[in-house]
Amino acid sequence: ATVNENKKLGSLPTPTWAGHEFQGWYIKDTNEQVSLTTTYDQDTTLCAKWTLITYTVKFHDNYSTTNETYTRTFVYNSS
Repeated sequence: ATVNENKKLGSLPTPTWAGHEFQGWYIKDTNEQVSLTTTYDQDTTLCAKWTLITYTVKFHDNYSTTNETYTRTFVYNSS
């Protein structure tokens, strides 16, 4: 990306990655989150930060007398 005359980025892409949620762009050396208002005085490497998507599934035992509910959390694309 190229900075404009105000030493700021004109835009930042929003990448996608199956099974992950994009958390934002961060400066590699400082782990500081950046935005379009961040100013740059030198070459800087930005890294995308991601979190795994998790799903919570509730199982209802409709055939028992107690009608119990079981909950299990799954991480995308894992066993």
